[in-house]
Amino acid sequence: MGRKLTERQKAERAAKAAVKKQQKALGPLFADQAVAPDVDVLLMQRRLKFAWLVEKNQEHMDSMYILDKLHEQQLRELAGRHIPAEVVARLHLYRMETFPEAAGVSFWCNVLSGKKYVFGYKVVGQKQTPYGLMNQVVEDGSWPPEGWTPPFTREQLRHWQRCKKCGYWHSPEQEECDIVLEVRSL
Repeated sequence: MGRKLTERQKAERAAKAAVKKQQKALGPLFADQAVAPDVDVLLMQRRLKFAWLVEKNQEHMDSMYILDKLHEQQLRELAGRHIPAEVVARLHLYRMETFPEAAGVSFWCNVLSGKKYVFGYKVVGQKQTPYGLMNQVVEDGSWPPEGWTPPFTREQLRHWQRCKKCGYWHSPEQEECDIVLEVRSL
Protein backbone atom coordinates (compact mmCIF):
# COMPACT_ATOMS: atom_id res chain seq x y z
CA MET A 1 0.00 0.00 0.00
CA GLY A 2 1.30 3.42 -0.92
CA ARG A 3 1.46 6.64 0.99
CA LYS A 4 -1.68 8.31 2.23
CA LEU A 5 -3.12 10.94 -0.12
CA THR A 6 -4.00 14.44 1.02
CA GLU A 7 -7.46 15.90 0.46
CA ARG A 8 -6.21 17.97 -2.46
CA GLN A 9 -4.60 14.94 -4.12
CA LYS A 10 -7.86 13.02 -3.76
CA ALA A 11 -9.75 15.94 -5.35
CA GLU A 12 -7.23 16.09 -8.21
CA ARG A 13 -7.68 12.37 -8.85
CA ALA A 14 -11.45 12.80 -8.79
CA ALA A 15 -11.14 15.64 -11.34
CA LYS A 16 -9.05 13.45 -13.65
CA ALA A 17 -11.57 10.63 -13.29
CA ALA A 18 -14.40 13.04 -14.14
CA VAL A 19 -12.57 14.13 -17.30
CA LYS A 20 -12.03 10.51 -18.36
CA LYS A 21 -15.70 9.77 -17.74
CA GLN A 22 -16.74 12.77 -19.86
CA GLN A 23 -14.35 11.75 -22.63
CA LYS A 24 -15.77 8.24 -22.67
CA ALA A 25 -19.33 9.59 -22.77
CA LEU A 26 -18.50 12.05 -25.61
CA GLY A 27 -16.77 9.41 -27.69
CA PRO A 28 -13.45 9.55 -29.58
CA LEU A 29 -14.58 12.30 -31.96
CA PHE A 30 -15.42 14.87 -29.26
CA ALA A 31 -13.18 13.61 -26.42
CA ASP A 32 -11.00 16.75 -26.53
CA GLN A 33 -14.05 18.89 -25.61
CA ALA A 34 -14.28 17.37 -22.10
CA VAL A 35 -14.10 20.12 -19.46
CA ALA A 36 -12.00 19.54 -16.35
CA PRO A 37 -13.81 20.51 -13.14
CA ASP A 38 -12.20 23.04 -10.81
CA VAL A 39 -10.21 21.19 -8.15
CA ASP A 40 -11.04 23.77 -5.46
CA VAL A 41 -14.77 23.43 -6.15
CA LEU A 42 -14.49 19.65 -6.07
CA LEU A 43 -12.56 19.86 -2.80
CA MET A 44 -15.26 22.06 -1.26
CA GLN A 45 -18.02 19.72 -2.49
CA ARG A 46 -16.26 16.74 -0.94
CA ARG A 47 -15.92 18.55 2.39
CA LEU A 48 -19.57 19.64 2.37
CA LYS A 49 -20.74 16.14 1.50
CA PHE A 50 -18.66 14.64 4.29
CA ALA A 51 -20.00 17.22 6.77
CA TRP A 52 -23.56 16.46 5.67
CA LEU A 53 -23.00 12.71 6.09
CA VAL A 54 -21.58 13.20 9.59
CA GLU A 55 -24.55 15.37 10.54
CA LYS A 56 -27.08 12.84 9.18
CA ASN A 57 -25.29 10.02 10.98
CA GLN A 58 -25.45 11.98 14.25
CA GLU A 59 -29.19 12.56 13.78
CA HIS A 60 -29.67 8.84 13.23
CA MET A 61 -27.60 7.97 16.31
CA ASP A 62 -29.54 10.48 18.44
CA SER A 63 -32.89 9.03 17.37
CA MET A 64 -31.68 5.49 18.07
CA TYR A 65 -30.47 6.62 21.51
CA ILE A 66 -33.93 8.04 22.30
CA LEU A 67 -35.70 4.88 21.11
CA ASP A 68 -33.37 2.70 23.18
CA LYS A 69 -33.94 4.81 26.30
CA LEU A 70 -37.73 4.66 25.84
CA HIS A 71 -37.60 0.90 25.32
CA GLU A 72 -35.33 0.44 28.35
CA GLN A 73 -37.71 2.49 30.50
CA GLN A 74 -40.64 0.41 29.28
CA LEU A 75 -38.83 -2.85 30.10
CA ARG A 76 -37.80 -1.56 33.56
CA GLU A 77 -41.45 -0.67 34.30
CA LEU A 78 -42.50 -4.11 33.07
CA ALA A 79 -39.92 -5.67 35.40
CA GLY A 80 -41.44 -3.65 38.25
CA ARG A 81 -44.73 -5.50 37.74
CA HIS A 82 -43.09 -8.94 38.06
CA ILE A 83 -40.16 -8.31 40.42
CA PRO A 84 -40.16 -6.62 43.86
CA ALA A 85 -39.38 -2.88 43.75
CA GLU A 86 -36.23 -3.18 45.93
CA VAL A 87 -34.79 -5.80 43.57
CA VAL A 88 -35.60 -3.68 40.50
CA ALA A 89 -33.82 -0.72 42.12
CA ARG A 90 -30.80 -2.89 42.91
CA LEU A 91 -30.77 -4.34 39.39
CA HIS A 92 -30.95 -0.83 37.93
CA LEU A 93 -28.03 0.31 40.07
CA TYR A 94 -26.08 -2.84 39.10
CA ARG A 95 -26.76 -2.19 35.42
CA MET A 96 -25.62 1.44 35.66
CA GLU A 97 -22.38 0.46 37.41
CA THR A 98 -21.54 -2.63 35.35
CA PHE A 99 -22.84 -2.34 31.79
CA PRO A 100 -22.29 0.33 29.13
CA GLU A 101 -25.11 2.77 28.55
CA ALA A 102 -26.18 1.15 25.27
CA ALA A 103 -26.71 -2.28 26.88
CA GLY A 104 -29.81 -1.34 28.88
CA VAL A 105 -32.42 -2.97 26.62
CA SER A 106 -30.64 -6.30 26.40
CA PHE A 107 -29.96 -6.26 30.17
CA TRP A 108 -33.65 -5.87 31.07
CA CYS A 109 -34.66 -8.44 28.44
CA ASN A 110 -32.23 -10.87 30.06
CA VAL A 111 -33.60 -10.10 33.54
CA LEU A 112 -37.20 -10.68 32.44
CA SER A 113 -36.30 -13.88 30.61
CA GLY A 114 -34.52 -15.40 33.62
CA LYS A 115 -30.78 -14.87 33.09
CA LYS A 116 -28.84 -14.94 36.36
CA TYR A 117 -27.02 -11.81 37.53
CA VAL A 118 -24.77 -11.76 40.60
CA PHE A 119 -24.57 -8.37 42.33
CA GLY A 120 -21.29 -9.09 44.05
CA TYR A 121 -19.21 -11.54 46.06
CA LYS A 122 -18.10 -11.59 49.70
CA VAL A 123 -15.39 -13.43 51.57
CA VAL A 124 -16.75 -15.73 54.31
CA GLY A 125 -13.56 -17.40 55.39
CA GLN A 126 -10.50 -19.19 54.16
CA LYS A 127 -9.86 -22.75 53.06
CA GLN A 128 -6.78 -24.82 52.40
CA THR A 129 -6.22 -25.83 48.77
CA PRO A 130 -3.33 -27.59 47.00
CA TYR A 131 -2.17 -24.08 45.99
CA GLY A 132 -2.17 -22.71 49.50
CA LEU A 133 -4.59 -20.79 51.69
CA MET A 134 -7.42 -19.25 49.56
CA ASN A 135 -10.39 -17.05 50.38
CA GLN A 136 -13.74 -18.77 50.39
CA VAL A 137 -16.09 -16.58 48.33
CA VAL A 138 -19.90 -16.68 48.09
CA GLU A 139 -22.41 -14.65 46.13
CA ASP A 140 -23.59 -11.44 47.79
CA GLY A 141 -27.04 -11.28 46.27
CA SER A 142 -28.20 -12.46 42.89
CA TRP A 143 -31.27 -12.49 40.70
CA PRO A 144 -33.35 -14.59 40.04
CA PRO A 145 -33.85 -16.64 43.19
CA GLU A 146 -34.09 -20.42 43.01
CA GLY A 147 -37.45 -21.61 41.67
CA TRP A 148 -38.45 -18.27 40.11
CA THR A 149 -40.21 -18.70 36.77
CA PRO A 150 -39.43 -15.99 34.23
CA PRO A 151 -42.59 -14.20 33.02
CA PHE A 152 -41.37 -13.90 29.41
CA THR A 153 -39.25 -15.65 26.82
CA ARG A 154 -36.57 -13.84 24.87
CA GLU A 155 -38.75 -13.83 21.72
CA GLN A 156 -41.59 -12.08 23.58
CA LEU A 157 -39.21 -9.24 24.50
CA ARG A 158 -38.00 -8.36 21.03
CA HIS A 159 -36.44 -4.96 20.33
CA TRP A 160 -37.62 -2.15 18.10
CA GLN A 161 -37.59 -3.50 14.58
CA ARG A 162 -37.46 -1.93 11.14
CA CYS A 163 -40.62 -2.78 9.22
CA LYS A 164 -40.04 -4.60 5.93
CA LYS A 165 -43.15 -3.03 4.39
CA CYS A 166 -42.71 0.67 5.17
CA GLY A 167 -39.07 0.98 6.29
CA TYR A 168 -39.88 2.79 9.57
CA TRP A 169 -39.12 1.57 13.12
CA HIS A 170 -42.01 0.02 15.08
CA SER A 171 -42.45 -0.54 18.79
CA PRO A 172 -42.21 -4.05 20.24
CA GLU A 173 -45.99 -4.35 20.81
CA GLN A 174 -46.94 -3.38 17.25
CA GLU A 175 -47.91 -6.52 15.36
CA GLU A 176 -49.05 -4.99 12.08
CA CYS A 177 -47.82 -1.94 10.16
CA ASP A 178 -50.33 0.94 10.59
CA ILE A 179 -48.64 3.06 7.93
CA VAL A 180 -49.15 0.47 5.19
CA LEU A 181 -52.78 0.00 6.27
CA GLU A 182 -53.45 3.77 5.99
CA VAL A 183 -51.94 3.92 2.51
CA ARG A 184 -54.02 0.95 1.36
CA SER A 185 -57.24 2.50 2.69
CA LEU A 186 -56.73 5.70 0.66
